[in-house]
Amino acid sequence: MTFQILVSTMFEKDYSLLDRMRINSDAVVVNQTNSESKSVFEYNGNNIVWINSLERGLSKSRNLGLKYCSSDIVLLADNDEVLCDNYSDTVNKEFSLQKKADLIIFNLQPIDSWNKWVFNKKRKRLHKFNIMKYGSPRIAFKRQKLASFGINFNENFGAGTENGGGEDSLFLNDVLKNHLICCSSPNFIGKIFDNKSTWFVGYNYEYFCKIGIFLNEMFPHFRRLIKLLYLLKHFKKTKDIGFKTALKAINSRQ
Repeated sequence: MTFQILVSTMFEKDYSLLDRMRINSDAVVVNQTNSESKSVFEYNGNNIVWINSLERGLSKSRNLGLKYCSSDIVLLADNDEVLCDNYSDTVNKEFSLQKKADLIIFNLQPIDSWNKWVFNKKRKRLHKFNIMKYGSPRIAFKRQKLASFGINFNENFGAGTENGGGEDSLFLNDVLKNHLICCSSPNFIGKIFDNKSTWFVGYNYEYFCKIGIFLNEMFPHFRRLIKLLYLLKHFKKTKDIGFKTALKAINSRQ
């Protein structure tokens, strides 16, 4: 199977990202910067498509990159990853092993901190209530299969938007809604810096507003119940503003 890695980055001044990340496969790189251009070149025997874009937002970056991908398998990556030497072989072999899988989530080793990081210990089928803990870097999928269902990233969510995160979960939810098969792999494909969120500044009123907006999108038919269950499950997060205020915030937009 043909393979490409899709990297989202910002304000790169040259192509040194390819060395920093140790990219040794075909790749599509979307660099959100202050100019627009497209370059296609060879790097260590691999084909690189480099897109400079004026757009802002992680979801827009991923969607733009997908338009330029042409491989059977696409692996999503962020610019703070350092990839294993054999990452492309690892991904392709996993799809050969899990032949029915349309999407596979791999492991990344955090460089800064192991706290709050989710690791796959074995191969298993993923469903709605065990897949939403994963972020998009380390997700690989069969490009044409997802494209046939029109699946992409919701551009109203993610870094660079007013609604905070959640684009990863919405993307995976769309994959599952179309009855595609998602699986986990215990294999590692690289290391990643444990960077801080670009939008989280504390469990304040705005935080719960954004959670409410995300849950509206994720669970449109059961949103009120899901919001209440969320606050009860994460009751400690409400201590700074109080449960009633958090409940008001999370229901402020329907």
